Formats: sequence, C-alpha cells, structure tokens
Amino acid sequence: MTLDTRGTRAREAVVERMGDRRPDRGDLHARQAQRQRRRMRTVLAAFVVLVVLAAPLALLSLSDGTHVGPAAPGLGELPPGSQTSGAWSSVPVHGSGLGDGSAVRALTSTGDAVLAVGSRTADGVQTATVWRSEDGLNWAPVEQPQVSGALTAVEAHGDMVLAVGASSRVGGPADMVWRSTDGGRTFGPVAEGSDLFGSPAPEMGRPFVAVLRWVDGRWVAGGGAADGYGGTWVSHDGAEWSSTFPDNTVGGVDLASQPDGAVLGYWLDQVWSSTDGQVWSRVDPALPNGLGLRSVASGAAAAVGDPFHEATHTTPTPILRSADAGLTWVTDDSFLGADPSATALRVEVVDGLVVVMGSEDGSERPEAWVSGATGSWLGIPAALTEGDDGGPLALSASLGSTVVLMSGQPTSPRIYILHT
Repeated sequence: MTLDTRGTRAREAVVERMGDRRPDRGDLHARQAQRQRRRMRTVLAAFVVLVVLAAPLALLSLSDGTHVGPAAPGLGELPPGSQTSGAWSSVPVHGSGLGDGSAVRALTSTGDAVLAVGSRTADGVQTATVWRSEDGLNWAPVEQPQVSGALTAVEAHGDMVLAVGASSRVGGPADMVWRSTDGGRTFGPVAEGSDLFGSPAPEMGRPFVAVLRWVDGRWVAGGGAADGYGGTWVSHDGAEWSSTFPDNTVGGVDLASQPDGAVLGYWLDQVWSSTDGQVWSRVDPALPNGLGLRSVASGAAAAVGDPFHEATHTTPTPILRSADAGLTWVTDDSFLGADPSATALRVEVVDGLVVVMGSEDGSERPEAWVSGATGSWLGIPAALTEGDDGGPLALSASLGSTVVLMSGQPTSPRIYILHT
C-alpha cells in the first residue's frame, strides 16, 4: 500500500467518525483556492510533514466505533465510572487515585510511567504533591517531602526527575527543587531558598518556573524573573541555578525542544535558540501575518498561533506547522475548517500525531483534537465531555500508545485518554 493510499483511507475513516463536522461547500471552495496559492510556496514543507505524519493517523482508524462503554481497546480495564468511545476514553478523577482537591500543574513521562505534579488541598491545607501512574489511568501519590505550596514544573531524563515549585503558596515565588533518581517513585529535596532563582518579588509572584527541559546534560528552567521580564536558568544537578536569559523585552519565556537537541525559548513573536541553555541567540522566525506563538510542541513541528495583535480572540485558534524546526511556520488550514468553535491552548506531537488541547469556544468544557497530515481532525466525542465544566485541557504526556490529557484545574472531574 502506498503512502498516498494509506493517507486516503485514514482520512475517509476519520471523516466517517466525525460525522457532519465538515466545512460547508462554499467555505471549502474558498479554502481550497487559498490553499492552492500557499501550496506553491510551501510544497516541500507540506511533503515532509505528510511523510512524517500520514501513516500514524491510520492507526487511529483501527479504534473505530462510537459506542460509549466501560472498556477501551488496548487499555485493559478502566477505573469505575470510566467511558470510552473509539480512540478516546474519560476517567473520573475521583476514582483514579488523584483524589478530590487535586490540582495538576505539569505532566511528564519517564517512558515507564507518567508523573503529575501540583498540589492537593485537604482541610484547608495545600500540600505540594507528586502522583505516579504506570498506565495513565490509575494514580497514587509517591514518597515525598510534606511541604505546603505547589509544584509547577517537572521534567524527566531517564530515571532522573526534577520538579520545581513554590512552598509559600500557589502563585508564589519558586523556592524549592525536588529530585528523584528512581523514575519518580520517591522524591527528596535538593535545593530550597527564597533566592534560589533570584531575589524574590512576592507581590508579583516572581521569580516563577513554568517549564523544565533537559538540554545537553543540563536542566534548563523557563519562566519569569523577579525583575518582571522573562527568565531562564541552568543547573547541572538542580541544587544551584544560574540565570542565563539575555533579553528584557518579554514578560516570560516558554521552552520547546528542537530535533537536534537544541531548545527554543519563545514569547509570542520573539524567539531565541540555545544548544546548552546558557548562551541564547535571537531567531527571526517566519510567521503568518499577525500571529505569535502561544504553544510550541516538542520537536517544534507544530504550534498554537496567537493573534496577539487582535483586540479580541479569534475562533478557531490557528494551528501552525513547521518543517524546519520552528524557523518557518505556515497555517494549517484544515484545523480552521474542522471545528469553528475551537479554542486551542496547547499542542503536542505524539508518535507523529498532532494533538491540540483546549475547549469549545473559550468555554470551561474541555476538548482536544488529533490529526495526522491528511487534513482531518478527530475530536473527543461529546458523550465523554458531557457535564464536564472543569476547564480547558492544557496538559499532556504520553506512555507508549497512550496519551494522557488533563485540564490542571482543581474542579476538573475527568482525565482524558487518547489510545493511538
């Protein structure tokens, strides 16, 4: 079977499952004309993306079906109250082991397990917490320090895991680092102190760390410095951190890995690149007019566009694709026609599939969409999100063929699972 044939069959299977979620004919003709003009300029990039992503979408078609029930293909037995429909499942937080009062703020995968970090509130006391799951369905708190506050970022490199958080309060300055050397089964403190990431500015909740990456044998943290501008910090072991970000023109810095092992630091339409997290070079990315970068997937092949020059948010949120590690971006027109009410917040690429997370039209009802390169998108079936107003989906981690999606809000009642 040729790649083109495989992509065509995958597209037909997904369109059938999506039912009437297709653009009308008038809009389709207009988009086709616009795509034809853009295709002449970006044919090489489109071909590369097709080769990389067309085959994985065919795997989703194997999970066909719209029956809502208690079991998911390949996932084994789900916790009580779970439901499944096709490639998607939903798991109640209450029965998952995360427990009531949990607020997950970051996810990572060790390859053998998924780790969630955040906080848990009981009897009015908020405690920084790490949970571990070997299947994405059943979770349990790990052995860890008993400290107030919340963890805000986590990253794994083999069996070594680092987590950063604030001990004073949620939204407070980052002042503690935990480390695990056994794949996240146990954590212990490795550093603490109000000046760990610079002089604190508690009235602004700075410095804060929102993301961690492993780059060239170093831990690299990204977030906001105490002076009100973006910040990056580097550490070999998590105990001591050096500030490295060279610019004071942005309010924060998010990080995304590149295929060659380098890392992108970005804030809207401003981008920097570094091979070690210590020395940063300014990058001038080619972006569609009026768009910045809200979220860049690991590998820098996909991003959520941010129309930050607009007075109001545009719906659906544009999804961008890149074939050169984030230097050139083009709009994925297929997403604009897939769900007119889509509001996207985050994006990841998992096993060649683009997974977009967010909500319906800026509501508190979670939603996610997945696609290969065939121009078709598969959303979470409405039956699985019915009654869930726990907030947009914004966190993800993968474990083999399982992708775990969470909203990160304390009121979120469900975890969502994509089985690829």
